[in-house]
Amino acid sequence: SLLRFGSFFSGPLFTESATGRELNAIDSENSKNLQNDIFRLYQLEKSRVNSDHPFSKFFTGNKQTLLEDTKRQGINLRQELVNFYEKYYSANQMSLAVVAPQKIPELKKYIADGFGSIPNRNVVAPENAWAYSVPP
Repeated sequence: SLLRFGSFFSGPLFTESATGRELNAIDSENSKNLQNDIFRLYQLEKSRVNSDHPFSKFFTGNKQTLLEDTKRQGINLRQELVNFYEKYYSANQMSLAVVAPQKIPELKKYIADGFGSIPNRNVVAPENAWAYSVPP
């Protein structure tokens, strides 16, 4: 339902167990990608750009980069996720497309009920910091 889906954006839980499951999923996806030639070519392309630009950074992450390295640096990964959510998750940065057989007025109500509580923090997209600039 749209109510449940909308709650993932308006009030995510960020529980320790959910964060751990997501880390496992990311690590699994990264392991799968290591044998993919397209992924390897993409990583090669990223290694050839300016190292100061965000595009050059590691693409998917794994348990080593996201958990172990952050712990070693004294960073609480879960708290950083919450901080990122509170800073950048904003209605003005989101788009939603819904395809359904209901009439438009009915769909508008479903959408308003499911997604209307997403806060609008009027933030600028983080990638805009790099737009139209050439790194040193």
